[in-house]
Amino acid sequence: MKEMEQSNTKINKGIPNGLVWGTLLFGCYLYLFFFIGIYFFWSNKDIKSFMDFFFLVLGSAGYLSVSGILFFVVLYYSIIFIWKDPNFKQSIKNNWPVILAFFYPLIPNLPGPIDEGILSIVMFIIRVILFFKTGKTIKDTNKN
Repeated sequence: MKEMEQSNTKINKGIPNGLVWGTLLFGCYLYLFFFIGIYFFWSNKDIKSFMDFFFLVLGSAGYLSVSGILFFVVLYYSIIFIWKDPNFKQSIKNNWPVILAFFYPLIPNLPGPIDEGILSIVMFIIRVILFFKTGKTIKDTNKN
């Protein structure tokens, strides 16, 4: 009888905090792509002959083709992690500032305080929405 009770219980399958892991995987790939490309291939090189230019072009083409293939692999696994998150809404509620801060350096730099203003407005709107949604769930639990 106990075996049947155990088999009938619902097991929540998935990857806990899959949103965070998928975002972290994709973000780390982007950072490594830019840092390795700038450091090894696109830094200020002295091109003195046609062969130097030819090696730079071949190295860049090879790097971009390999990183393009890796992009699709990383994107696939990131989507799998995010898709298998059993509690997607709770992951967003708990980790939205971390995810936003992780991708903030990749946002184009706007002149002056415009980008900080836009980010502040977006964070304020998200926080207000989450505050009122959390307040509604607290009020509903108090009624019971």
